[in-house]
Amino acid sequence: MGKRKHTDITVRGTTYATVQDAARDLGVSVNRVLQALKRGELHKVGLGQRGKDRMPISIRGRVYKNADTAAKALGVTRAAIYMAVCKGRADRVGRPKRGGSRSI
Repeated sequence: MGKRKHTDITVRGTTYATVQDAARDLGVSVNRVLQALKRGELHKVGLGQRGKDRMPISIRGRVYKNADTAAKALGVTRAAIYMAVCKGRADRVGRPKRGGSRSI
């Protein structure tokens, strides 16, 4: 089996014929473009951004800038916010359970 060949790579609205073309134009290595492609982070390649994107989170109709902001406002941990989002229970996070403790 030969190497996988990526073509027609689109980064922030610009389509490049090859990974090499994208890397050259964006000022990064070919490996960085391939890593970004694999991770689904082509929108960040060449901008100097590292790490996870902070995503806005909507809980009970209120949109929070990120999980940290939501956690602070609701009195729970960031992990509780992410767990609730993953389980499809974001609207329940921070509400008391029957026993009086917080719920995720």
